[in-house]
Amino acid sequence: VQNMGRAKSKGVELELQGKLGDHFTYGVGYTYTDAYLAEDAYTPTGGLINTRGAALPGVSRNHFNASGDYSFQAAGGLFTLHLDGSYQSSSQNSLSQSVLYKYTLPGFTLWNASASYSRDAWTAALWLKNLTNTEGATGVYTTQYMGTAPSEGFYGNGSKLLTTLPRTVGVTVTYRF
Repeated sequence: VQNMGRAKSKGVELELQGKLGDHFTYGVGYTYTDAYLAEDAYTPTGGLINTRGAALPGVSRNHFNASGDYSFQAAGGLFTLHLDGSYQSSSQNSLSQSVLYKYTLPGFTLWNASASYSRDAWTAALWLKNLTNTEGATGVYTTQYMGTAPSEGFYGNGSKLLTTLPRTVGVTVTYRF
């Protein structure tokens, strides 16, 4: 791990929130990010890692999100149904140009939902994360980097794909005092 010298990040974020009628609130957003090397990057021994203008790793250029809540009074409390989704475009896994590390992570979409009931100081919520069980890639150890190397006596495969949390269901109970 080392610092790479100068990098730049510029972009724009837009957000809109509103209410439709007495029961429905919504939010939508968009972020554009252009994050890149502002100068060539070198190893401590002087080897070129990547050139000026190369995209910084882990940064998607486009990110969209949207959410909606439908709330209503019933049984002496407040029921809220929530849905949100987000999309992020592709990003780079590494700053390096080497085939050992370079990999373009594809864009992906995630959806989440919840239903909650609040009464007095209590809230109970049933939530679902990653409704569609999307395997969004967030990082990778390539086969070229972590694969089989018989000349080194390694016949296994340590390559890995790091992904988003799989579909997860949970319940949260909260008491405010």
